[in-house]
Amino acid sequence: MTNYKRHFETTLLLILGILFLVFAGGCGSSSDEPEEPEPPVPIPVFAWDQYAETEWFTEYESNTSFSISTAPQLAGLALLVNNGQDMTGKVFAIFNDINLSGHHWVPIGRAREGENNTHTFKGTFDGNGYVISNIVIQRASESEGQFGFFGVVKGGEVRDVNLRNVSVAGVSVPTNTTGGFVGANYGGTITRCSVTRGIISGRSVSGNGGAVGGFAGENSGGGKLLNCSVKDVAVELFSAGEDGDGSAGCFIGVNGSPANEGHVNNCRVTGGSVSATGTTGVIVSTGGFAGKSEVNGTFYGNKAEIRPYIGNDIRFYGAPSDDI
Repeated sequence: MTNYKRHFETTLLLILGILFLVFAGGCGSSSDEPEEPEPPVPIPVFAWDQYAETEWFTEYESNTSFSISTAPQLAGLALLVNNGQDMTGKVFAIFNDINLSGHHWVPIGRAREGENNTHTFKGTFDGNGYVISNIVIQRASESEGQFGFFGVVKGGEVRDVNLRNVSVAGVSVPTNTTGGFVGANYGGTITRCSVTRGIISGRSVSGNGGAVGGFAGENSGGGKLLNCSVKDVAVELFSAGEDGDGSAGCFIGVNGSPANEGHVNNCRVTGGSVSATGTTGVIVSTGGFAGKSEVNGTFYGNKAEIRPYIGNDIRFYGAPSDDI
């Protein structure tokens, strides 16, 4: 009887522990403490561009539609774009769930200092509702760039893509932006896309530090984020040095710019957290849904119950709860 009682008590404690983890708070919860999302797969060693396949991109001068169903083919698209094919007028459709575990993901599109290093995605990417999972991006050794599943979308269209288990770490110098889905969206339209479970982090090292968001680092140039969502994603920003700053939000780091519009409509955040830590005196714009909205940034119909968390002596800007 004693053993049976001990077994019953142990089972009861286990059940209560599971219920606590399921219902613990975060960005989309009213709990006082944020829940850390489940981490994705262990960090791999090699990058996907070493295993990329591009043979499927045949007769590209005349063909306008291409199918992608494997991880090497998807890595091939990233390799082609990053080598200068902007894919204007091309349509890429996903026809299978794709698991990217095993290798580092290299973002589709990049914009770094120097014209020869700027290659952006300008085509159409249709995920057809499939799931792309286990994305790991570790770019801490690079001093500049845009970090996310898509690095830079410029005037292109992306729709119906679902990402799951995402880990992105980028260094945020003045021109850098980091997001779970896209580092920077310049004039593109991204519709019905999602990021579920992940850790998105950026490090602001000097000057006007970059922006970090669970979905997008930056959205400007008339860019549109429509009916997209983030669930159970932790957003982290660390600012180093007395002149470092930056912005972080559960959904987006910064929307719009002084000269360009950015539109975020009918998007949602549930679960997860946003935090910022750094040196005493550093100024960080940290918001629940958005870290910062410039004068030309617009929001409509978005929803999130936010509980931002900050550390050290960073100054905090942004409401603790957004309904915008």
